[in-house]
Amino acid sequence: MDAYRDASISVVGISFSSDDKTTVIKDELHLDFPIVSDLRKSWYKVFQERRVGFRSLFSGRIWLIGMRALLAGRRQRKSDEDVWQLGADLLLDGNKVICCWSSPRLEDRPGFEDVVRETYRYRNR
Repeated sequence: MDAYRDASISVVGISFSSDDKTTVIKDELHLDFPIVSDLRKSWYKVFQERRVGFRSLFSGRIWLIGMRALLAGRRQRKSDEDVWQLGADLLLDGNKVICCWSSPRLEDRPGFEDVVRETYRYRNR
């Protein structure tokens, strides 16, 4: 995190969890940056580039997951989590999105060098 501070980049986490749960997560993971609770998923809805379409409800994979859950005795309910794992990493300047990395795969998310490169590219344009 010091490297981000040295580059004058602020990091903020956004969670769908309540303030209380977010505080527990932050303490358990020893995070030294703020985490904002977004129960209404406002940030997610505004900035998320990838969306899951209606057709995905009819995919065999989704039906298989649902059937396994029912056979295991789990009730279907609305989830408060990012079940599609469509999280994103955003580089913002105020309300302006400078860059958005969106991927369900952790290995595709930006590293420090990617964030710094885009920051300097934006600042020196």
